[in-house]
Amino acid sequence: TVSVLYWQSIVMATPLDVQPLPYATDALAAKGMSKETVELHYGKHHKGYAVRLKAMAKANPEQYRAVTSVADVVVRSKEGSVPYNMAAQIWNHDFYWKSMSPSGGGKPTGALAAAIDASFGSFDAFVKKFSAVAAGHFGSGWAWLVFNAATGRL
Repeated sequence: TVSVLYWQSIVMATPLDVQPLPYATDALAAKGMSKETVELHYGKHHKGYAVRLKAMAKANPEQYRAVTSVADVVVRSKEGSVPYNMAAQIWNHDFYWKSMSPSGGGKPTGALAAAIDASFGSFDAFVKKFSAVAAGHFGSGWAWLVFNAATGRL
């Protein structure tokens, strides 16, 4: 129908697309991530998830008509399904790229440093625990530091 075609041409162009990098592909080189590594992971892997998810949406427009974001696909999909995994990887990568900065890094100060010390005992203990958790995740090697509002701890 016309509405499906309109949806595919207008809405499909944005919610399932990969977010642009917040810096140049060579901007993290001084932090240890080469331009080639960023280009491979952003340009091939990250964008590849979006290409595959958009192909699924194009093939099944009724199923994806109300989708407004990759997070929406995750919520609407069965955990472990192909659409769930594709959308989760897009979101995960978007979050990953935004978590790094050419001017970032180093030991935190202020409230974050205090929260790390309260939750882990010290920054060194945090780095050890965080690195072990990341290394223990199959495939990605990523870990997120999150704040638990209920406990007030990281």
